[in-house]
Amino acid sequence: MQSDSHERARHYRASFDLSELRALYEPAELDELIDRALAQLVGLQCALDTHLAAGGYVDAGHVLHRMTGTASFFCCSSDALAALHDAQSALWSSDPSRIEAALPHARKVLATLADALAKVLNARSAAWCAAVPARAPSR
Repeated sequence: MQSDSHERARHYRASFDLSELRALYEPAELDELIDRALAQLVGLQCALDTHLAAGGYVDAGHVLHRMTGTASFFCCSSDALAALHDAQSALWSSDPSRIEAALPHARKVLATLADALAKVLNARSAAWCAAVPARAPSR
């Protein structure tokens, strides 16, 4: 039986709002924050996969907990966060059937968020490049 948050996570779309962060950070600082968060998500994904491959479900749950913290900083979707919390709980229970049911939804949420963060950085980089006038090569 799937939980309600599993069903909602299937239809999850990246939903995060940078307006509050833009008020707190200069553009370059916000870019750095997003870049660090994206790098952290990628690195923690590797650690998660390593623990899962070794059957270290409790350790994987701790890694996912850190990933959830990063995601919650940017994500406004309660459905997405619920899917991450469900997967953490499943990992901490070390119940393979719960893990099998919950983890794919958590992975989808994290992949969607990572993709959305990368798109923000790419868009800001493209805008910056477009604003810089082209110079003739120096001799």
